Amino acid sequence: MTTWHHHNVKPLFHYSSCRRAFEDPGCKAQAHADFVYEKINDYGHAVDIEVEAKAKEVAVLKYKDDTDSLLESYLPFDVHIDNQLVLEV
Repeated sequence: MTTWHHHNVKPLFHYSSCRRAFEDPGCKAQAHADFVYEKINDYGHAVDIEVEAKAKEVAVLKYKDDTDSLLESYLPFDVHIDNQLVLEV
């Protein structure tokens, strides 16, 4: 964070939920979900968050309404067991 503070700039981070984990197990792991399913953690820093979601502004409004019921922790990425892909949801 010192890099941004040194230049007096507020950091901007992009955030998206994984479409594969929440909406479509058949799509590629990099695809963005329609909505945000986890609480976005700013780790106590003053930052701007840009939400990347297929539902655009509707996703942001839903996030604001559902903040208390969102997942507290993040889901793990895909796990391979005995060379077989296992999705942990």
